[in-house]
Amino acid sequence: MQDQIAVNLALTTDPVLADIFLRGGQDQSALSPSEQVQFASYWTGTLSAYENMYFQVAEGSYDVDRAAGWWQLLRNMLGLPGVRSHWESRQYLFSPEFTEYVNQEVLSLEVTSDYELGGVIPQ
Repeated sequence: MQDQIAVNLALTTDPVLADIFLRGGQDQSALSPSEQVQFASYWTGTLSAYENMYFQVAEGSYDVDRAAGWWQLLRNMLGLPGVRSHWESRQYLFSPEFTEYVNQEVLSLEVTSDYELGGVIPQ
């Protein structure tokens, strides 16, 4: 899951990106055009890392139990309106298998009840 760790590390080292992440997660339209590009690029990269994990699990090279926490985190993130909008508008970028898994399995998970991101509680 090196891909996911690298993507998350970007948020801890770049306060501007972290701000875009928080504001865009709530409402993408609140971002400037260049910030929208950064938000979309960040989330496309993040979802690509999740897709990679999906196939690693399917191939047996990544443990199902270890992946469960990452799927829960993705579910929580998809509860943010801006992230959900990004996913819905860019599903075509991903394999049909991964898209179906996210739509059928990940989105069927409950949002973690105590999860909050920058004052925003996902739905």
